[in-house]
Amino acid sequence: MIGGYTLRGSNNAGTVSIRATVPAGTTLPARSHYLFVNAAAGAPNVALANQTYGTGITDDGGVAIALPDHDACRSGRHEPGLRLQGEGRRWRR
Repeated sequence: MIGGYTLRGSNNAGTVSIRATVPAGTTLPARSHYLFVNAAAGAPNVALANQTYGTGITDDGGVAIALPDHDACRSGRHEPGLRLQGEGRRWRR
């Protein structure tokens, strides 16, 4: 179950906010993906998304997937306010 996981973004000042939350009850089968896509990414990209988000990720910030208890489980770059524990923007379970 991945329901309650959040996509969080931060900027270089360390401000962190939730961009999207995986709906309760969502499961991720083995060897599958859950893809967050910015809603402004264009129709071909948005069509691939499991979920979209509206507020983008700044160039000087970072992105992380956080567990429902707010611990970061993956992040795309080391930034203030989020712990670095992995690389990439698309995660496998």
